[in-house]
Amino acid sequence: MRYKHNDSELNLTNSAKASLYDKGKLIFKGDGYIAIKMFIKLSGNNKQVIKKFKQQLDQREHPKWKQQDVKLEHEVKKENE
Repeated sequence: MRYKHNDSELNLTNSAKASLYDKGKLIFKGDGYIAIKMFIKLSGNNKQVIKKFKQQLDQREHPKWKQQDVKLEHEVKKENE
């Protein structure tokens, strides 16, 4: 599937592989979930873009990613102290 928003384009070949382009340049190639998250961020967290990917985002293993997010937050806090 191919999704476009402004100057960004996301090509999902299947749920595991994706290519993300911004202004015609390849900026990411790899995991589909990560590409979706990057595409959403490039859209400025546009509600319509988020809505398109709600099912994929809801199906993802949140506990695994949540642990990584918490660890990253702690690291950032330590760097800022």
